[in-house]
Amino acid sequence: MERLRREEGEAAAAARDREQSGRTVRCLEQELAAKQSELQAVQAQVSQLEHAHAQRLLEVTARHHQELDLDTDRLRESQFQAEHALETREKAHRQRVKCLEEQVLTLKEQLDQETRRRQAYFNQMLQPGV
Repeated sequence: MERLRREEGEAAAAARDREQSGRTVRCLEQELAAKQSELQAVQAQVSQLEHAHAQRLLEVTARHHQELDLDTDRLRESQFQAEHALETREKAHRQRVKCLEEQVLTLKEQLDQETRRRQAYFNQMLQPGV
């Protein structure tokens, strides 16, 4: 009898242990499900943040390219204007040089004429009988 009571006690203790183990397992399963749900929420948030970050990078890159294009256009226009101004100055300089060369040529011709006229006058003065 004693043995029967002891076996019943052991059986009851084993049943309580199984029941306690069952509760522990259910509690751990609930905790696991909650953690998995939390993990999915965090993963969804990370995914949203990555997508938002990628969009922002695309926007910043596009704006940067637009600014570079504008700067390039401004620099090209500036270069074109500078080249045009230089060409205009060079043309004016060439015209001035040409005018000065023509002026020098005219003055040389005048000098030659004057020299010939004076030479002729001196020759005429040096001739006897004049």
